[in-house]
Amino acid sequence: MAKVILTAGHAVVNGIGTGAKVPGFDEAIEAVILRNAIATRLIERGVNVYVDQNDTTNAETWSKIKEIAHFEDVLLDLHFNAASPQATGTEVFYKTSRFLQPQPTAAKLSASVADALRIKDRGAKNESQSQHNRLGVLHLNPERSFLLETCFITNPGDVREYRYYFSDVVHNVTEFLAEESTRKA
Repeated sequence: MAKVILTAGHAVVNGIGTGAKVPGFDEAIEAVILRNAIATRLIERGVNVYVDQNDTTNAETWSKIKEIAHFEDVLLDLHFNAASPQATGTEVFYKTSRFLQPQPTAAKLSASVADALRIKDRGAKNESQSQHNRLGVLHLNPERSFLLETCFITNPGDVREYRYYFSDVVHNVTEFLAEESTRKA
């Protein structure tokens, strides 16, 4: 069984996140809460899970992942999007792979989270479609590496649905990762 590596996209330093913020929502803190809830559920199911530390830099986190991760593991980096108040939905970024076809798997995760939240499914996107063009976290050892943009924290409707359907999101992501951990890379 593959290991699941869960990371909460941004660090929390002295109680303040390094990601996007709007009144009442700190991306990094929310990603930690979501990561911990998913990890708890996976562990209850007997899945081998590695969780990053809240207050480490990306370089420290990535170094640790490179040390412990294997090709067949599954990595999920948790984030929340920010844009105009009209922007809505869930999307999942994946890397191009010489060995796998990650787009259908990423699409499945995106649809599952969007369904749980009852918001728009923005779909699976190659990392080249991100604002950064290349996402470093996707290029660590696991071939199945995904970055989940859960919803838009700048959209009050997305935030309301996320708060209301949090347990559904945790359930759907847990199911996805548990299934992926049993599949061969």
